[in-house]
Amino acid sequence: MPRYEQPGIYLETTGALESIAGKNGIGGYKHAYLIYRKSNGETEVLRGGFDAGKLGVETGKPLNESKDSNPDLEYRPSKRLPTHDMHLEETWQKMKARAEEIGNRPIRYDSYFPGDSIPEQNSNSVVRAALDAVGIDAGASLPDGVGFDDLPGFENGLASPEYFDEHDAGEPAASKGKLNSDDAPGVAVVRNAASDSALEFARSSGGIDAAGTVPEAAHAKAMDIVIGGEEAAEVENDLDDLMLKSVEDLTEAEAGTLGQWAWKLPFNDPRRSAVEDRRQDFYGFNYGDSPANIDETGRLIEPKPVREIPAKSKGVAAPNGEPVSDVLKRIAGKLARPIDADGEVNVVKALQSGLALLGEPLTVDGVSGPKTKAALKRTIAKNGAGRAEEAFAMGRFKRFAETERKAGGSASGLKNTIEKDVQPLFGAGHPQVAAETLQESINNLNVTAAKEHRKSAPELLKVDGDIGPKTTDAFRIALAENGPETLAKSYTSMLGFGI
Repeated sequence: MPRYEQPGIYLETTGALESIAGKNGIGGYKHAYLIYRKSNGETEVLRGGFDAGKLGVETGKPLNESKDSNPDLEYRPSKRLPTHDMHLEETWQKMKARAEEIGNRPIRYDSYFPGDSIPEQNSNSVVRAALDAVGIDAGASLPDGVGFDDLPGFENGLASPEYFDEHDAGEPAASKGKLNSDDAPGVAVVRNAASDSALEFARSSGGIDAAGTVPEAAHAKAMDIVIGGEEAAEVENDLDDLMLKSVEDLTEAEAGTLGQWAWKLPFNDPRRSAVEDRRQDFYGFNYGDSPANIDETGRLIEPKPVREIPAKSKGVAAPNGEPVSDVLKRIAGKLARPIDADGEVNVVKALQSGLALLGEPLTVDGVSGPKTKAALKRTIAKNGAGRAEEAFAMGRFKRFAETERKAGGSASGLKNTIEKDVQPLFGAGHPQVAAETLQESINNLNVTAAKEHRKSAPELLKVDGDIGPKTTDAFRIALAENGPETLAKSYTSMLGFGI
């Protein structure tokens, strides 16, 4: 078999930011990753990358599902590492453990930047750390024609505790589950924090005036946007809610209701088969998949459940078990400040825009009707409160871009939009990640546009988190070339929001 298909662990390289700068990457720099080719033909990839400002790690995925997949089978420099065939699995597991340890730490991502005195720590550093973990010589591991100078960050194996302490991204306040006013006074740094009311969450999210009270009109409008009145939060027996509940939370009566819906829905309604599948899942989960039993007369014996079926209906829950109704009240608190500043219609449009970026089929009309409310509830039930907050922040960003493009303005409010709507998702542990990621995204878009138009790319922004005149001008160029939709999707993707 070809050398590159033989079982073993391989170090492979491709162009850094290849998709926008050709096969050699910007400046000819390369991105390294590891592939474990198993004797049964399966593959696993170990790689690092940018993840919302921190150094992210991906392990365990097959090559065709990894971000480094190579569907066109183009040539990429590759070298089989000097590992004994008898110890491939053991070696790979040690490399994975080292990489995952790195991924679990809030280490700031630092890509190459000419003239930057800070040693890079990026995807190449993850590969170097994995090699060091099993004692493989880094210099002898590089493919032919690839040197240290081609791999920014490869010289940094992330082994120095001092370097970790100096350059850790810090634990995002969002992940701590509580607000620390010393970390981020006056802004929202909480996601998924427990709260008994929208009022409490509004205090932590900035929906409070200088006197310390929530503007009553703004709060009432926010509640109406996400819930539609207090009484609506208690109505959770329609089809959408039943389909959002986990199978183990369904009662016998609710399973019966699903059966009724399966009969009522038209044959050409795509929901019909999904409803019937959910009903079958309920019976399989609670009664097992064993064949039905019959008595000596041939009559069917009523099956017995193999587990205790809930007797009382539960409300729809987020993936962490928190009631969606509670999350909706907190989201309402987060909407209070922008409603007070920008008006209800603009806030609803931002929410609809963000949910549309998630793939929800919504019309951005500024009216929060049943479809908007259902889309928000679906997002929370499937992906949690954090995803809904990310969508709203990106919706606010997209609406800003749309307004600026339509008005042909100076984009002077860009800094305020990033600081007020996006940065609060990260907290004090990542004080500039929203701005830095925007600069990365603008650079990528402007290089791509220049390549497509076969003209020189504009000077790359220094990724320093300072949204000044240069960043604002580059934003306007990217907006003119790409439009608000592409600009928002690029920024969202680089933030790692999964939208």
